[in-house]
Amino acid sequence: MAKEKPKIDLSKSKDLLLDMNRAIIEETKKSGSSVGATQWFLEKINSGNLILPDDTLTSDLLSDKRRMSSKAFMVLPGRMFTFIYRPKTKSELPYYDLTPLIITLPVEKETENILGINLHYIDPELRGELIDRLLRMAHARTGEKMPPKGVGHFRVNYDLLKTRRFVFGVPCIRSYDPDKIIGRPILIPSNEWGNAVSLPFENFVKAKEARIWVESRRAMRKFIQSITFGDN
Repeated sequence: MAKEKPKIDLSKSKDLLLDMNRAIIEETKKSGSSVGATQWFLEKINSGNLILPDDTLTSDLLSDKRRMSSKAFMVLPGRMFTFIYRPKTKSELPYYDLTPLIITLPVEKETENILGINLHYIDPELRGELIDRLLRMAHARTGEKMPPKGVGHFRVNYDLLKTRRFVFGVPCIRSYDPDKIIGRPILIPSNEWGNAVSLPFENFVKAKEARIWVESRRAMRKFIQSITFGDN
């Protein structure tokens, strides 16, 4: 009988993302191959072999002072942030995410709001696929203005999302008023992108994530049809 692998217990972690990185590095050394962070952690979560601090996961991540950033940096596209958000029109919205995890897009010129791809609006499987594809386009340029502790950024814009290869991001596009962000946003450095995406800390208000993910897949199919056959 094969010996059961011990569970990875992150419930008492004081630096969740850092400890996740260490676990991935250790697993890579054991297997002798480079393991995709997102895919590997999703498998661990689904199999029950990863113990996360469910009650404190969101608060721990959002209170990490070492990763706190200025809202001014959110105007830079291609960075990953998480924050607490209470929309001005929340009473009119069918649902919204209280703790978005976004990849920033160029700022809306008309409103000066922050445009972002909120990865929580698609299910973990598609989320991992989108990140894997975007990671191949991630880059950092010497001398470029970067957020604190930022190592790299995604090369992404709205036109890219209108292609079949990156269509997963279309239903995730949301506009955020900087004045409605509670506290300071948390910058996720590039070496921790995969880990942050794997963390199940979406916090939808007024709807269950399962319903939202189904609606997002439906929106993707409709969009693909429109670019394949043209709008009638």
